[in-house]
Amino acid sequence: MELNEKEKELIEAIRNFKASKGRMENKKEFRFYINRLVRELMR
Repeated sequence: MELNEKEKELIEAIRNFKASKGRMENKKEFRFYINRLVRELMR
């Protein structure tokens, strides 16, 4: 199974979010970005 660009982007964003938890300055913006990617993939 191959991933499209949006799926790869979502996985990378989640990995970055998990890796930097606690040290992130803009948690809300990052969560919004992840949620936006999920909504786009659900269309």
